Amino acid sequence: MRVILPFLAVLAGLPAALAAGRCREGLNYCGSTLISQGWSQRELLDIADGDNNVEKAFFYCERDGVIEYSEPCTVCQRAPEGQSDACDRDQDQGQDDGQDEDKKKNKKD
Repeated sequence: MRVILPFLAVLAGLPAALAAGRCREGLNYCGSTLISQGWSQRELLDIADGDNNVEKAFFYCERDGVIEYSEPCTVCQRAPEGQSDACDRDQDQGQDDGQDEDKKKNKKD
């Protein structure tokens, strides 16, 4: 009987453990979404190629529930169940609003 009780305790926790850390193939996820679904920060850090802000990192769910790091996000937006989350990248990157040119002109004058 002593052997059976620990075994039953392990079996009781098994469904919750199996449900944690799952994703739907083909969908994109914010790190914060994955954490809320049972992934640990340590797991995501190991996958995130040095991106320490895993809650805003963007991941892709491959075949068999394997998560792959995609890119960092400035703002990560959670989508309804069954849809991909959205990643807003830094919108100032690579855009010139003309202010730099104005500064250069003022220095010459």
